[in-house]
Amino acid sequence: MQTFRSSLVMLMLCAFSHLSLAQGFRLEDGFDNQSVSDVSISPDGKHLAILGSSNRNRGVIIMDADTRESRMVVAGDYLRRPSAARWITNDLIAVRFYDEAFSFDLQGKRIAELGVSVLRKSRPSDPNSTLVLVTLLSNVISLAEVDAKTGATKKFSFPMSGELMNWAFDDAGRLRAVTLKNVPIWTEGTTVTNWYLPDAGGDWVQLAQAGIAERYWVPVAILADDKMMISSNIGRNTRAMFSYDTRSRQIGEMLIGHPDEDLDSVRGSTLSNPSLVITAGMKPERYWLEPRWSAAQRSVDNALPGRINALSGDPKGRLLVLSWSDVDPGSWYLFDMKESKFELLVRSAPKIDPEKMRKKEILSYAARDGLRIPAYLTRPAESKGAMPTVVLIHGGPWVRDGWEWDLEVQLLAAHGYAVFQPQFRGSSGFGRNFMEAGFGQWGLAMQDDITDGVQYLIGKGIADPQRICIYGGSYGGYAALWGMVKTPQLYRCGISFAGVSDIGNFLSGGSDINRDIVGRELARAFIGDIKQKAQQFDAVSPLKHADQVQAPILLIHGSEDQRVPVSHARNMAQALQSAGKPYEFKVLYTGHGLGDFDSHEEFYGLLFGFLDKYIGSKPSPAGDIKTEETSAQH
Repeated sequence: MQTFRSSLVMLMLCAFSHLSLAQGFRLEDGFDNQSVSDVSISPDGKHLAILGSSNRNRGVIIMDADTRESRMVVAGDYLRRPSAARWITNDLIAVRFYDEAFSFDLQGKRIAELGVSVLRKSRPSDPNSTLVLVTLLSNVISLAEVDAKTGATKKFSFPMSGELMNWAFDDAGRLRAVTLKNVPIWTEGTTVTNWYLPDAGGDWVQLAQAGIAERYWVPVAILADDKMMISSNIGRNTRAMFSYDTRSRQIGEMLIGHPDEDLDSVRGSTLSNPSLVITAGMKPERYWLEPRWSAAQRSVDNALPGRINALSGDPKGRLLVLSWSDVDPGSWYLFDMKESKFELLVRSAPKIDPEKMRKKEILSYAARDGLRIPAYLTRPAESKGAMPTVVLIHGGPWVRDGWEWDLEVQLLAAHGYAVFQPQFRGSSGFGRNFMEAGFGQWGLAMQDDITDGVQYLIGKGIADPQRICIYGGSYGGYAALWGMVKTPQLYRCGISFAGVSDIGNFLSGGSDINRDIVGRELARAFIGDIKQKAQQFDAVSPLKHADQVQAPILLIHGSEDQRVPVSHARNMAQALQSAGKPYEFKVLYTGHGLGDFDSHEEFYGLLFGFLDKYIGSKPSPAGDIKTEETSAQH
């Protein structure tokens, strides 16, 4: 096993969709029916499988890599559309639909059923093997090995009871390590247990056990001499890869790690001999441990600088390169290493011109308690002096924004607004300590991080203090509403889409989280127990403090929202009306997010009409807005 320590470890406008903006960017450009969502190259480099559209029909297209001749071999419709395609052999591809997967030959003939989804090849180092590792059921994890040519299925089983969470196979395809939880639901008494099957055979051995709230490790790969590679953050902040001795049951040396960022993934021809490490920082980095791939990465990065370039194929022959950035949704290139020939193959969104997109700057600032908060800033084309600014808060909240092309960010910037995206404490990817710092902090330190970021922009002369609007969806909608209550002097307006207005109601009411035992227990662990903290939640719930709002609020919510029911917006609108506060309220026929183009068009028409009125070039007085409520047309 190679170690990797040097640099890494040290380290409504009615026709909004048709409106040409200053940069020539339109909403409909992000909904191009000729878009491509994925491309993969066959093991021999002779064919490409493209998941995209042809003549308004979306499916899997096979392209000859030499002649560029293509044909759709697996067609889908609106109800049954292919969502993933991957090569098994040179003449077999696995195609996943919503809840089922099949193998097809290059002529589009369906060969075998593969369960719910294909995880990977069982023998990744054997290009001729047709065995794939799959899941069989969508409601519970069940592993099986299926021959993609015959459909013959072998289910994996073990004598221990418990729900399967993680697993690891050896290079021979044997299931050798599993992580189980003792009960099918997560409670305070849930335990996580790691088991191992010795190389010489015999019975499964229990290696470690921990409470669900404790830090525990999970298996990643089986190494030689009854050793494993495991993923762990025990005794450290960021998640890294370590060796583990199954005989002494001790965690050994760190094999791969980063001091400030979690590892997003470790990949390779076989996991026991990984070749690629990807970090999860503000701009993900890719480190190759295998010299040929490392050299190929350098060549591609020199040809496509300032981008993230993902390689697949043959580092000595033909490479497929997926290249993307903050201004490009993604383009695929073919790179012939033998002939040094480099050419654009296909773009994921042909109508998006990267030259007209705005870059995401990466910055950080100190929160009031000294914690460094990372953030993204996207400036509009006209960015002289202090700018009208939209503070865009991500949902989750235990996720994060990324360094990538973002339709919403680009629309806002094209419309003349600076876009500020703080990655407040609780956001993922920056280590366990950073995430845990957000536990139980709705409306408290998490909100202070946002406030401190806005003050930082004002202090730097970036944000115009008279033209700042806070906006977000889901948790971001909550943060927008609470920002309007907690720091009303900071914002000219606020926009909540599908936002939580009452934390107590969210944790005990009609949310699908509360109908799911696992979701309920996770919410209690991350947010808090409603039985113990009802008063604390009331103290930071916007619904309870509508009288403190000083600036106009736009409430938009989906009538079919199961995660945050529309009652959150209805109740907030009623509270604002009772308090005599300015607001607008619109119910859209959608769920917890926006669906098709029509819902996006209506949503952004409302959003930009509101933003332009209050922080645009000629903002209206705060009291000029009329309170109103309109409903979706079913």
